[in-house]
Amino acid sequence: MASSLRNLEGACTKNSVLDIHCGTFLKRWELTGTEYLVHFHSDSSIEKNGFTLQYFLGVSGTGAPTTTTTTIGPPVSAEVFLINDVLTNYSTENFPVRNLSTPVESVVEVYLAGVNSLDEVQQKLTTTIQFELTWYDDGMKWPTSKLSGISKILMPQNDLWKPDLALLNSFTSLSAMGSKFMFVVVENTGKCTWKPYQILESTCQADMTNYPYDTQECDLKFSTWSSTSDQVQTIVGSAGMRIHENFVENAEWKLEGVSQRNETINGQLTAVFTLRLKRNHSFIVFYVTIPVILLSLLNSLTFALPVSAGEKSGYAITVFLSFLIYVIVTFQKMPDSSDTISLFAIYVLILTGMSNLTVIISVLEIRMMELKTKHKPMLQCTISFTKMILNLQHRFLCIKEEMDEKRYLQEQMESTQRKSVANGDDDDDDDIEEEDNTWPEFVSALDFVCFWVFFIVSLSLAVGYMVYLATQ
Repeated sequence: MASSLRNLEGACTKNSVLDIHCGTFLKRWELTGTEYLVHFHSDSSIEKNGFTLQYFLGVSGTGAPTTTTTTIGPPVSAEVFLINDVLTNYSTENFPVRNLSTPVESVVEVYLAGVNSLDEVQQKLTTTIQFELTWYDDGMKWPTSKLSGISKILMPQNDLWKPDLALLNSFTSLSAMGSKFMFVVVENTGKCTWKPYQILESTCQADMTNYPYDTQECDLKFSTWSSTSDQVQTIVGSAGMRIHENFVENAEWKLEGVSQRNETINGQLTAVFTLRLKRNHSFIVFYVTIPVILLSLLNSLTFALPVSAGEKSGYAITVFLSFLIYVIVTFQKMPDSSDTISLFAIYVLILTGMSNLTVIISVLEIRMMELKTKHKPMLQCTISFTKMILNLQHRFLCIKEEMDEKRYLQEQMESTQRKSVANGDDDDDDDIEEEDNTWPEFVSALDFVCFWVFFIVSLSLAVGYMVYLATQ
């Protein structure tokens, strides 16, 4: 085996294949048997038969190639001749079958390279997909024995017919797959393999019932958008959807599984790939769910504050406004046109309603503290309720003193008698009013009841909500 190296110095030259180059180097190996030429169009390297070839920018004694295909095998001229031969009288507008009654079978397999995002509000799924489409083209067949053993060539995708595959449930509009710089691998048997790389935006109907512990299933539906099933049939390949070796995990959504099937949509055979995504709920649990549960317990503490403290209504309003903030935050994550309602949103709304009721009761209690039995005598049922609750409170707090019902009846009789007595000194009236004031005791009894009712209801709602989610 002999080799030679020449340095062709001189002025810079330019052609359509090699672009601009100054001072080219040519190295040639004299190998036994068939001569192999390797052509590079950019700085690169490759190993062949133990040699490393680098920066090969031209071929001595051979005209400039007319194709940009990089080959290792038969002479470049043979491949150029083959490409020109198969493209003679070839039209990309004609179906690649000799019998038009036979539909073209387009086999679709996909590699999922990443789940970029899932926007529940817009109901939009963004994914990165690499396709692998195969079909047979009767116009792309040749005998390998007559063409230096060439069995496979690369063709620009716009130079031959390809399926007009499109994403049917596209979020924006239908668009053709691939780009003009992509190639199709064509074999001598007519088998064509096309691997376009695409970022897709598809619609995904989100089910927000179990938010933020939800799992979503999103479909990617592919079919031909201008051809009928009698012309082109889109079929899911045996491998279906696979995970790309460079798959990138999503921080918010975890891919739990994929599936594939064939469906007939509007009379068109369609390849459907389903992604099952589970939300990573750690962020929402720590920053939304737990604070809401703790805030719900503050509702009941409103009734632990005495009215005389002067902060009862202010405290209740502050808690109510805090719930309103979480209502806004929660509904910002909800789609406007969803068919389902999030249980968490319902839970927050119930707590907000309870907080609103707390504000109302607090304001009414402040008003009742100003009432006097002289002007607004208490009803017998109110007196009985107050006696029963205060006695229960005393037992609960281990206080031995109990209410005397006769004292209430006596106060009511004295209040009636005062109405017939002429007005005396103002100071005497004030003393009498202070003595017959029993409304504060009713407010105290009401606070005791509301405290435990709101506490038990809030705790039950929190426990029930968490148990339901744990069973899902």
